[in-house]
Amino acid sequence: MKYSITISDTHLGATGFHRTQFNDFLSDILSNRIRAFDSIISIDNIKHLIILGDFFDLMMEIPAYLDNDFQEIYEQLKNIRNKGIEVTHVLGNHEISVSGDYNAKFTDRKNKLYGDLTRYQNLLGYLKEDDLCQYVLLILKNDNFMLSRCDDITEISSSSQPDTQNFLMCHGYQFLPRLILLTESKIWDEVLKITDRHIKKLIDKIWNDILKRRGEISFAEITHQTFTDSIIEDVINLHHIEESSFEEIPFIKYFDDTLSFLEYEDLDEETQEAINRSDFDNLRELISIYNMMEITFLSLLSIEGIKEKLIDDFLLKNQLNNITDVIFGHTHKADKFTTSNRIEVGNDGAWQLRKDQSPYYLIINTRGEFEYSSYC
Repeated sequence: MKYSITISDTHLGATGFHRTQFNDFLSDILSNRIRAFDSIISIDNIKHLIILGDFFDLMMEIPAYLDNDFQEIYEQLKNIRNKGIEVTHVLGNHEISVSGDYNAKFTDRKNKLYGDLTRYQNLLGYLKEDDLCQYVLLILKNDNFMLSRCDDITEISSSSQPDTQNFLMCHGYQFLPRLILLTESKIWDEVLKITDRHIKKLIDKIWNDILKRRGEISFAEITHQTFTDSIIEDVINLHHIEESSFEEIPFIKYFDDTLSFLEYEDLDEETQEAINRSDFDNLRELISIYNMMEITFLSLLSIEGIKEKLIDDFLLKNQLNNITDVIFGHTHKADKFTTSNRIEVGNDGAWQLRKDQSPYYLIINTRGEFEYSSYC
């Protein structure tokens, strides 16, 4: 029996990444300690490790730090590859732009991303351009796997085969309603473009708190307090101010949505003396992103709602008549269900979670069965 393992949403570089557990998981693969289908899986029987997007979090971290901070993970993945296991990176929305006609533009964007990342020594030593793709087609035939990496959905349609199991794998943003994706992708693009690490880490702090506490309190309660605390802490550190005297800073009166509409020249003289133009521009950019986050938060309901109809509609629209199974990530929630068109669907969870949550992985065997398991 042969096996393929899928994982997604590790989010290297972001708050909440279960780093120790992920390292242990990779070690378990190398040491024949992975469990699935009520047995231990030997590394000799593992054919693929497929990472279904957001392995890196380029919204929350810059490539230079990703290169330096995760060398032990890259080394373990190289060791896994050296054992004969194919490692595939499906790219997610925290790694690459998905705006506009993302199928037509994917290859050019992928090539640019690969060039940007491999300017750095450790990433250059680990990443392989041919391992990056938007979709994976995994076909079961004669008790074996046939894997194809695809950049465009039309490649899936032309490569899938009748009268056998065809697994379509992708990150999952592809299943979002078009209007939601158009809106979301603009926000994601803006954050991906930011090169100032300090701003990225502030956004990381805000977003992680939203993810941790969603469903418990309202958007306004989450973002207002978290965002305000982040900015206050940033300004205190930036200007070496005693926290008790913060309220005396004159530009606090501008600290609301109106800041995003102001120019530096609109500030009064006292405020301009308290904050320079560069710091003001950074604050204004953060508040602009904060305002956009409201749309993102509301659309989390749509992300969580990637269920039967959205997947059936996607397969129908793209004429993927031979697809029998779909595996994806993106929602950070491990799941398994069957659509009304009898498509078997699995979500392999995430490795960016609260401390009290367990990450997940999913395993497929050459009988065409799959199951997800928590890694405790």
